[in-house]
Amino acid sequence: AEAARGVELTAAVDGRQRPADPEEFYDHQLVGLAVVTADGGEHGSIAEVLHHGAQDLLVVRRPAG
Repeated sequence: AEAARGVELTAAVDGRQRPADPEEFYDHQLVGLAVVTADGGEHGSIAEVLHHGAQDLLVVRRPAG
């Protein structure tokens, strides 16, 4: 997790379901997206979004399980 500190998360959004704030997202828009590093290394896909007090957590499903 320390290596991901400060990493910017971006996602393509369906124009019909856009939150009012451009910095916001809906959980279902993230689930299934590929997780890759800036240099193109693939790490799996987002399986779930967990909402915890101070932050949201992205659960990543790795190819190896």
